[in-house]
Amino acid sequence: MIILIFILVFFLSILVHELGHAIAFRRFGIPSRIVLYWFGGLAIPESTGGRGRGLGNNQQIVVSAAGPLAGFALAGLFAAVVIALGGKLGFEISGIFPLVIPDLTESSLANNPSLKLFFFIGLFCNLFWNILNLVPVLPLDGGQISNAIFRQIDPRNGVRKALILSMLAAGFIALLGFTQNDQMMGIFFAFMAVSSYLTLQQMSGYGGRGF
Repeated sequence: MIILIFILVFFLSILVHELGHAIAFRRFGIPSRIVLYWFGGLAIPESTGGRGRGLGNNQQIVVSAAGPLAGFALAGLFAAVVIALGGKLGFEISGIFPLVIPDLTESSLANNPSLKLFFFIGLFCNLFWNILNLVPVLPLDGGQISNAIFRQIDPRNGVRKALILSMLAAGFIALLGFTQNDQMMGIFFAFMAVSSYLTLQQMSGYGGRGF
């Protein structure tokens, strides 16, 4: 039952996140399709070669931010339903991250642990993951936003600066993950740091030109 609830909420959260991107694409006249897979999803623009191409820097910022904002809205909906059912929201610190804990003990559904788990996973997925997704690490949404900002400020070296920030931020979060015994997060962001470093080295090999 726990696995089923997790899968249900996980894919609902991913779908809403990618719908945010898709709606933003449509706002700029670009049709898109959503592809869901086991570890996440993508909103793929159909009239361009990939996300971000054909978009101006400001438009890229809007498209990248729209996914996490949609996730935060879904988290707000989960929280509103908990309160509407007579429950409360509590907060705990796990490692370095705050967790929102639904408390249904005073509601009519106090004896339904599956429902409590449903709300907990919904809040966790749509708060924690979307906050993490906004860190300035490429290719996460936060990295796409920082890349667009740097390119707007410095068209010549903006991509390089975004990659340097991505490498440093990913390395810092990887270190936090390992020190907090969160091996999965540590490995994930270590991979991101190495990826940014290799891309930066590749750019240097081509004379420092952008993508």
